[in-house]
Amino acid sequence: MKPSEYMGDDYIFIVGSPRSGTTVTAETLSAHPDIAYLYEPYYLWNYRSGSGADDERSAAQASDSTVSFVRRHCHAFWKQSGARFVVEQSPEESLMLPLIQLTLPKARFIHAIRNGYDCVHSIAREWDRRARSVEK
Repeated sequence: MKPSEYMGDDYIFIVGSPRSGTTVTAETLSAHPDIAYLYEPYYLWNYRSGSGADDERSAAQASDSTVSFVRRHCHAFWKQSGARFVVEQSPEESLMLPLIQLTLPKARFIHAIRNGYDCVHSIAREWDRRARSVEK
């Protein structure tokens, strides 16, 4: 199989709202010796599909060059890791499902769900923490 023909059989995407537990889920799964973790690869999905005014990516952005680029990169990471599976996580990927599904049609998904009020409260606390660290 050529890397550009890779279908994502060994990829698991953790999707969900920011601050919903996607990172802790991916980190927990990657503690298993058969699972490697690709942490928030923003460049992977934006490099060829473009970075627009928002993080949404549609199936229309699955150009041949985008699909080939992502497949080659994912295949290389999987092979280099030596793991059976790769877990990938980024909150933005929740807005890219059509592009991901066309690019890696055999990939699996885990949807992390957390109470929306808790997510918003956690986001507000995190922004406050960051603001205080910048002020210092």
